[in-house]
Amino acid sequence: MLKTKLKFLVSMYQLKFLLLSLILSATFTELLNAQDNILERLGFTPTQIKSKDFTLPYIKGSEGSLSDYRGKWVLLNFWATWCGPCRMEMPTLESAAQEFQASNIQVVGVSVDQGNRRLVKKYLKETGITFPNFHDDQSEVSRIYQATAIPSVYIISPDGFLAGVFRGGKSWETQEVFEELKKLSQYKTLSELNGGKKVGGNKESFSFPKDLLPPVMKVSSLKPENNIFKVGGVHTLKVSITWPSNSRRYLIKVPTVRFPKGLNSKGVTSTTSIREGQSVLEYHYPFELKEKGNYQIGPIELSYSPRSGGAERFSRHPGISLSVASRWGALSWMEFAFVVFLLFCAVLFLFWRHKRKGKKTFHPGEENFSWINGLLFEELQRMKMEGKQKEYISKLIELNRKLSIEKGLDGKEENALLETHKYGGGKAVDEMKVRYLEKRLEHEVKKEDII
Repeated sequence: MLKTKLKFLVSMYQLKFLLLSLILSATFTELLNAQDNILERLGFTPTQIKSKDFTLPYIKGSEGSLSDYRGKWVLLNFWATWCGPCRMEMPTLESAAQEFQASNIQVVGVSVDQGNRRLVKKYLKETGITFPNFHDDQSEVSRIYQATAIPSVYIISPDGFLAGVFRGGKSWETQEVFEELKKLSQYKTLSELNGGKKVGGNKESFSFPKDLLPPVMKVSSLKPENNIFKVGGVHTLKVSITWPSNSRRYLIKVPTVRFPKGLNSKGVTSTTSIREGQSVLEYHYPFELKEKGNYQIGPIELSYSPRSGGAERFSRHPGISLSVASRWGALSWMEFAFVVFLLFCAVLFLFWRHKRKGKKTFHPGEENFSWINGLLFEELQRMKMEGKQKEYISKLIELNRKLSIEKGLDGKEENALLETHKYGGGKAVDEMKVRYLEKRLEHEVKKEDII
C-alpha cells in the first residue's frame, strides 16, 4: 500500500516537472522569436554575413572607416541631396541619432553625391544634420553594398556583421521605432540577438560581389556655349563604361537615362575605344533644350550580369543638373554689349530726327522754312472754308511774299498781286494764280514732313 502511494506521488511530480518544462520552453521560444523579430519589425530583411569595411573622407573633412564604429549597432544610410525621399528621411535619422547618442546605436550616412562635397556640406548645415557622413563621390562603396536604390539603410552589428537591409525611405523617429531600437541596443552581438541561430535560410537574401565587381560608370560634364545653356541648343550626354576586370566576363544593357519634360531626347549611339590600355564603351545621348528651366538628367541606371550566368545586377549614377535660359536671357557679354550699342544708336537717331523736325539750324546755302508747317496750312484752309475769301487770298499772298524773300527773291510779284487784290477796284487776282500760290505753300509743308 505504501509502495503504491510512493509511485503515485512520483508520477505526480514527474507530470508537474513536464508541465513546467513545457511552459518554460514555450516562454523561451516566444522570447527567442521576439528577439528574432526585432529587425523585421524595424523593416529590415535579416541577413547574417560579414560586413565589408571601407575608408572614405567625411563630408566635414578628414577620413574614417566603418570599422571605427565596431562595438555599436550602425544604421548605415546611403543617400544623396538630389533624392527627394532622402531629404525627407534625413531629419528623422537625426532624431534617432540624438535619441540614442548615449547608447550603442550609431547613425552613419554615406552621401553618393558626385563632385565637390561643398553643396552636401551646405545641406547638412542648413538642415541641422549632426551625425557623421561619408562622401562616396565615386560610388565605390555604394557599388560594393549594391545600394542601387536610395535611400537604403544597412544595419551593421557590433561584432561586424551585416544584420539587415532596408531599401526605401521611412520615418525613424516614431515611438514604435524607438522602442525597437531600445530593445536592440541591449544585445552586444548578432549571435546573441539571434540566440545562436543562423538567419536567412540556406541562401542569403544579400551577398557582396565576389567574382564580378560592378562596372565603373562615368558621366562627362556638358560644355555649353559661353557657359550658358540656351533654349534650342542641342547637346550630347556621354556615359562611359569601364570594367574593373576582363570586360568579356560581363553582359550589359544600354544604360537607361531619364530625361525630364522640357528636354527632348534624340536617341542613343555607342562607340568603343582603348584608353590607357583599358577598354571603354561610351554611349552618346543627344538631346534638345526645348524649354527654359532647371533640370535633373538622371538617374542613370546600368544593368549587368555575369556572362557565365547569374542574376541581373544594377549600377546607378545620379546624373547631372543644368539650368536652361531663354535665347535673349542668355546673351553673352559681347552679344549684350552689341544689342545695347544698337539700341543706343536707334535712340540717338530718333533724337536727332526729332530735333531736325522740331527746330532747324541754319547753315550757309541751306534753306529752312520751319514756320511753314501743317498748322499754318490748316489755318489757311479753315479761312477758305468759312467763306473768308478776301482775307484768305491776302494771307496767301503775304505768306508767299515772305517765302520769296527768304529764298533770295525780291517779292515784287507778290507785292503787285497784293496791291491788285486790295485796291484793284473789282479787278480780282486770277484763279490760276491763286492755285499756284496754294501749291507752292503745300509743297513746302510736305518737305517739312519728310525731313
